[in-house]
Amino acid sequence: MTKRRGLLLLMVAALSALAGLAFVARHKSAPQPVVVDRPRLSPGVALSDITFYSVALHREMQYRVLLPESAAGQKLSVVYLLHGGDGTFRDWSNYSDVAKFASSSLLVMPQGDYSYYVNAALRPQDRYEDYIVNDLPADVERRFPARTDRGGRSIIVFPWEDLARSTSHCVIQRSLPLLEL
Repeated sequence: MTKRRGLLLLMVAALSALAGLAFVARHKSAPQPVVVDRPRLSPGVALSDITFYSVALHREMQYRVLLPESAAGQKLSVVYLLHGGDGTFRDWSNYSDVAKFASSSLLVMPQGDYSYYVNAALRPQDRYEDYIVNDLPADVERRFPARTDRGGRSIIVFPWEDLARSTSHCVIQRSLPLLEL
């Protein structure tokens, strides 16, 4: 019996070790991809990357702002540029010449992940519409000389189809000719 018991304990220990390795391998985070960030800036335009806490999402989120180097105390209109499904907040500034339109406006490019910018039905913590409509404008208006009236805000989405189930809070403009890829 002692030999059997020792063999059984050895098998249990081996299985426990294998289970532990499988757990660690399964829950090990994937290596983060290398981010190449080469924004295309225009003369007289400044770039600022911001990280802030989103109440709607219960986590830190990032956005990029392109703005005139000198606003001379005036409030600027805000254009929110939303990236496509597999993009990031860097896409507009890295892959287009959109910076040339920041000479008289704030161009705000938020991180949207794979959200389609809507509140998720099955994941209550993913309140992306609330983040875009409430948290982001509040942070932008706190940090930058942004206009706060409805006429001083617009949203542009690339690709346009990503906002097929859009929010009801914003005026949406299809202004894709801004892109020069």
